[in-house]
Amino acid sequence: MNYHNIFLLFLVMFFADLIVSGQRKEMDAPKINLTANGTVYIVTQIKSDYQIDSARYAVFIPEGVTKINGVLVHQHGCTMEGRGMATAYDIQYQAFAKKWQLAIVGPDLYAKNNCHDWKNPTSGSADALLSTLDQLSIFSKIPSLKNAPWLLWGHSGGGYWSQAMMAAYPERVMALFSYSPGLNASFNYPKAAMQIPVMIRYAGPEGDACCWESAVRTFNELRKDDGMVSIAHTRYQNHNYSFVRYMAIPFFEAVMQQRMPEKAAPVLRPCVK
Repeated sequence: MNYHNIFLLFLVMFFADLIVSGQRKEMDAPKINLTANGTVYIVTQIKSDYQIDSARYAVFIPEGVTKINGVLVHQHGCTMEGRGMATAYDIQYQAFAKKWQLAIVGPDLYAKNNCHDWKNPTSGSADALLSTLDQLSIFSKIPSLKNAPWLLWGHSGGGYWSQAMMAAYPERVMALFSYSPGLNASFNYPKAAMQIPVMIRYAGPEGDACCWESAVRTFNELRKDDGMVSIAHTRYQNHNYSFVRYMAIPFFEAVMQQRMPEKAAPVLRPCVK
């Protein structure tokens, strides 16, 4: 074999190894952390066509669960509460997940321009979530995780993202809890989104251009089309979301009692208005 053929063989082997390595990286096993109540999987998504630098997820699955009824996505905001992965380790949310056979997703979305890069689903933030659920449905051997309906929770910039996801994927969303949605959230919601129960929780002084106007605008946009939306206002609480779980969890439970898919028909049931 001459040197020319040896060189060509080397190139073929080199690029073949890259392809295999790329496939392996796509399906690398996530990091696993065991907790007293179940398993937390850590998954990182990086793709060249994302507008975000990376997306990292902590996904809690309760011990002994073989079928996932829903996925709670607890989306952090732009600054105040830091990152969202801690939610997967929160014992109250873990208890909530165990009761209803849910997965809890705590995202960390990284971007140079913070939430202005990841706030829209088309930035890669939606694809990263879908890819994570798809991959984990294989790794965890729980196929229902891939297509389970979503309970979306979003704070501030995360409220904007959650509402954008409701507009983009209305058939996947069981309920939405939007806490002080920011960044002038306003969308052309499809008709299917009017079937999604929405709770808007706003804290802070009226007239706060950051979030008050977005909260009221969202309420009016959904209500004028007969959407199932409510709004709650605490004037003297700051923008931080402390204790909001005591409203969010009962809200989600009330919705799940009505909307959980029947066994014979795996689609979301409509709420009774």
